Amino acid sequence: MNTPTIPQMDELVHTIEAIAEAHHAHHIEAITLELGACCNVTPTYFREHFLAAAEHTLAEEAELIFVTNADVSDKHAHDVILLEIEIT
Repeated sequence: MNTPTIPQMDELVHTIEAIAEAHHAHHIEAITLELGACCNVTPTYFREHFLAAAEHTLAEEAELIFVTNADVSDKHAHDVILLEIEIT
């Protein structure tokens, strides 16, 4: 069964591709994301849906690196934050 894409993930992939293309990248090596303590997204869920959205894009083979923020009082506790894109 194919994993359906979700609009937010499609938007994230589009943003990552736009950043990479603006820097004349040919490949995205790695993407680092911070998962807030209350964001209700596990790395496994995120990876599955990201890979579905990234199919046939520069981000398709990128390594996903997750940083978990356990601070529930952090102002970004409900967010997923794009921290870094490693391009070549």
